[in-house]
Amino acid sequence: PPSSFFLFPAGGVNSAQVLLLSGIGPEKHLREVNVPLVKNLPVGEYLQDHVMFIGLVIRINGTFYNDTLRELLMRYRRNQRPLISLFESIAFTNIDKDTKQRPDIEYLVTVPQNLTDRASMYRSLNDEYLAAIKINTTSDLILFTMLMHPKSRGSVKLQSNSPLDVPLIDPNYLAEEEDIEKLYQAVKFIVNLNNTEAFRKHGAHVVAFDYPNCETYKKFSKGWWQCAIRHMSNTIYHPASTARMGSDPSVSVINTNLQVHGVAKLRVVCSSSMPELNSGHPSAPVVMIAEKASDIIKKYYGKL
Repeated sequence: PPSSFFLFPAGGVNSAQVLLLSGIGPEKHLREVNVPLVKNLPVGEYLQDHVMFIGLVIRINGTFYNDTLRELLMRYRRNQRPLISLFESIAFTNIDKDTKQRPDIEYLVTVPQNLTDRASMYRSLNDEYLAAIKINTTSDLILFTMLMHPKSRGSVKLQSNSPLDVPLIDPNYLAEEEDIEKLYQAVKFIVNLNNTEAFRKHGAHVVAFDYPNCETYKKFSKGWWQCAIRHMSNTIYHPASTARMGSDPSVSVINTNLQVHGVAKLRVVCSSSMPELNSGHPSAPVVMIAEKASDIIKKYYGKL
């Protein structure tokens, strides 16, 4: 109907793909894949994703719970431990120690029995790198170290004008040296805990694995950690900003009412509409974007 709205809630990758296939995107790229231009906008050009270093492990002189599900439930009933699934704890920090600024690092702490060798966190590693992480399943803590606000930007493009062809995704992780430096400082913060009384009490220490392609560096040196970060980092699957919000159509795709610039009744309602990634996981912000979209539409029809 003439008064209807069309919404794209397809996520950080697929919303960009559908918009591009519909002729909304960079004119040059659409011409390359033979898609007729409807609106020249930077769709897919500002891809962001949370990248995390997955090689940081702390080992203690002791044993963590390595219980069966029945034993875990019994401990929970006796108030001896929380009932959790994957992560034991999560921490956010500003690595520059500026408490007035938003967090730029997240630590996700887990124990090995909560993961399998081929869990999604390690899925992108080949066998050589996977074999380098020699984890003790009863005495190790794994600290996934995630960069909240990467400076690096990637892209989503089309392979062709066929909707059956998957899009070309270039995450461009760690292209900016600033991103590597931030992750290094976050790792260094944990390594420095080796000298604390709390770590000494439990015989805790950061494990130095034999990371492939980093053998020329001295272990625990800055170069060694940065090499490890380059080779042992992965996505946590938070793609965003490929149809980002803004007032300038040269660097954004939608306005503050979630409308595609120049296409009045087309709105993008998902992580792709975020101007940049938030300091955390995007699930809740995406729900808030959807709630805002519903209010905008209800107001348009006089229902709010």
